[in-house]
Amino acid sequence: MKILSKRSYNTIYTYLTKEFLFSFLVSFLFFFVIFFVNQILLLAERILSNRIPLGYVLRLILCTFPSILALSFPFATLVGSLMALGNLSAQKEILAMECAGIPLRTLSRPILLVGIVFCFISFYINDYLLPLGAVHYRRISREIFSAMPSLELEPYSVKFIDNKVVVTSDVQDNRFGPILIIENGRKNDRNLIMAPSGYFENHPDKLGNFSIMLEDVEEHAINNRDRTVQTYTRAELLALNFLFSSLQGLSGLSPQEIRSFDLIKQIREKQEVFDGEVQRWEERVAKAEEELKAAEEKLLEENLDEREKTKRQKTVDNLSANVTSLRESVPRDRTLDQWKMEYFQKFAIPFSCFPFVLIAFPLGVVSRRSGRAVGFLIGLFLAFLYWAFLIMGRNLTMRSGISPFLSIWTANILLTGVGAVLYIKKVRL
Repeated sequence: MKILSKRSYNTIYTYLTKEFLFSFLVSFLFFFVIFFVNQILLLAERILSNRIPLGYVLRLILCTFPSILALSFPFATLVGSLMALGNLSAQKEILAMECAGIPLRTLSRPILLVGIVFCFISFYINDYLLPLGAVHYRRISREIFSAMPSLELEPYSVKFIDNKVVVTSDVQDNRFGPILIIENGRKNDRNLIMAPSGYFENHPDKLGNFSIMLEDVEEHAINNRDRTVQTYTRAELLALNFLFSSLQGLSGLSPQEIRSFDLIKQIREKQEVFDGEVQRWEERVAKAEEELKAAEEKLLEENLDEREKTKRQKTVDNLSANVTSLRESVPRDRTLDQWKMEYFQKFAIPFSCFPFVLIAFPLGVVSRRSGRAVGFLIGLFLAFLYWAFLIMGRNLTMRSGISPFLSIWTANILLTGVGAVLYIKKVRL
């Protein structure tokens, strides 16, 4: 009897798994198309509208696939499990299995197991494929800018490159119209560079560099130490050389391009630097408080004339205002918070596959007439709530300074708690 029972369960497990995987595939294709179209629209605004060669565009799109997979996988797990269980309930198959003496706890095993397996697959996508795609995306972007430097300067815009502010007018293909460049030189000297026209020049032999060639240029240099000393220079041609690493989006490594093992190392290094800033701030506050305390003690001394008392009171007021100002200027490192959120997100999004199936099982079997359509709608609603929690948490961290861990993991914690309560309640009935 034990062998027959085991074989019967294996058949049921296989059937439930196939049903789940089919619904998962349908949901995955839906989310993949949604996020893929979103990526195309983001690329179209800047890349496709500038007549980038098709080969570059296809390579860029291919590099965005890991980010699409990273988001599609957990949401498809949620919607797919709800669709599968809703269909099984609508077809009375869950009821038939219960009538055959198979408890819901047993029926939930393959669904939960697949959810756990999906957690590991999703983590691999987030921790390996996503950084790999981001690195290649940056590399291709550099190739594009090397071949078409004019992409960096948009018409009638203000751009910050290195220590220069570049103000453009008309930009067409490889040439541009009147341009103004404000450059902060050594010792805060300021140079104003103006030209009626110019063109871009790339350096195929020096990948990563490009030049802005200014024609009939005029330069006005102002000596910051002595503003009466000013220099005017004119030239037929002036070459300004730049590194692509100085361009926005191409400078330094972003946390998306780093695997979790290396990311935590860099976060610890940044944390040490930030802790040093906090310690110095605490020392300044403590010193200011001591000075305030000493000034207050002097104010309480006896036999002070009105003039001396007024003078000391003014000193106390100034020191008190200084202490208040120091206490309010608590050090914050928004970049460190951003890196921490990216690190926690590498684990939180993959882990969401488990609470998704945990909450989907009791919701999917609770209604005998739900079907795939209702399961799909419930899944979309829960996915929207989860995404809203993530965005809200990130905004609260950047604005209010709440813990990056809480901002990223709150949605998972709530889903796991609610799912566990509903699951226990359902399987005990």
